[in-house]
Amino acid sequence: MGFYFELIIGLIATIGIIRFARTGSMGDAFNFGAILATMGKIGWINYILALIFMGIILRVVGGVLMAIPFIGGLIDFSCSRSLPCSRHDTCARSTTVQGQGQFFFF
Repeated sequence: MGFYFELIIGLIATIGIIRFARTGSMGDAFNFGAILATMGKIGWINYILALIFMGIILRVVGGVLMAIPFIGGLIDFSCSRSLPCSRHDTCARSTTVQGQGQFFFF
């Protein structure tokens, strides 16, 4: 029951948000007669297919953006293991300072 209610509210809310953005009137955002007329003008099938298509596009773009940190970690891991480190590189290398016995990272 909750799923159907959420689906109906989502369909109406999308057009309501667009009407509010165009007119700046909160009353137009809740004008259900005009919202249903707009949905009828677009066509129910076209409207639902457009929302499904936008959902798929947003999920793909979101998935790619969420993969960026993972890909960066893989690149960093592979570069740090394959390239030799020198004393002046940015590799984390612990060394002992003479006389102090403490560890510092260079």
